[in-house]
Amino acid sequence: MRKKAGTLYSNKKGENITINDFNLLKVLGRGAFGKVMLVEKKDTKLIYALKSLRKEELIDKDQVEHTKTEKMILEHVNHPFLVNLAYAFQTPEKIFFVMHFMKGGELFQHLRNSKRFDEPRFNK
Repeated sequence: MRKKAGTLYSNKKGENITINDFNLLKVLGRGAFGKVMLVEKKDTKLIYALKSLRKEELIDKDQVEHTKTEKMILEHVNHPFLVNLAYAFQTPEKIFFVMHFMKGGELFQHLRNSKRFDEPRFNK
């Protein structure tokens, strides 16, 4: 894992992104490696979900390759039903994935609560 700072991915060529480009609005959730926050990009006022991952935790839990693969998949996803990556950047301590925000919570949480989805649920 690189101990550098800088943009790893941007959907706009040549755009350099940092945490200072966003207003942090609220914490959406916490996980083993970091947290997800609701943010607003200052220049466009667009709302995103920003996932911050602590590099030290990723290394300690042997999740470096998994995280690289997650970034690669998110970069290439382009589907209306899946969240895609808008930006990725890093500081010496953290990696940030900025994804388009989708209201409604995590699919996994809905599935865990319902056990399975019946067909009428998708026709709403």
